[in-house]
Amino acid sequence: MNRPASVRHQSNSTNGENQPRKNRASPLPGDDRLTTGRSAIDGTGCFSRVSLPARKKFGEFIGEKISAREARARVARGGRISICDLDRRWSIDASASESPTAFINHACRPNAYTRIAQGRIWFYALRRIEAGEEITLDYRPSQHPERSCGCGLRQCRGLMG
Repeated sequence: MNRPASVRHQSNSTNGENQPRKNRASPLPGDDRLTTGRSAIDGTGCFSRVSLPARKKFGEFIGEKISAREARARVARGGRISICDLDRRWSIDASASESPTAFINHACRPNAYTRIAQGRIWFYALRRIEAGEEITLDYRPSQHPERSCGCGLRQCRGLMG
């Protein structure tokens, strides 16, 4: 399974009322199954509005295609970012995206995974994801493996890497 090296740290912005904001940039055409809201893991997270079946595609990582060199430069500048590697040469930066998939948090025991196909990053459910459940990925490999993990699970590794 291909997994992008994620360096995602989303902003904590919501609609100003700590309520999930409306999905403005659908990951799939006509798809309103995902939304954002306050996460117990870190800041803003991506949540399912409906039950998502196991092993089915449910979204795409939408953002600006940038070179791997530019991705490293943006990481080095710091701040909250949302970048996933497509391959050794290219990355997707969703830091400015309003797609809920840009807010998927790390967990050591995730409920979703990614696949890269034809220059696009797709999200799939590892198992059935219930309505209202936060969607999570294991960020390994990560461009900052020393960053502390906030998933809070008993099986937590303590670090993202």
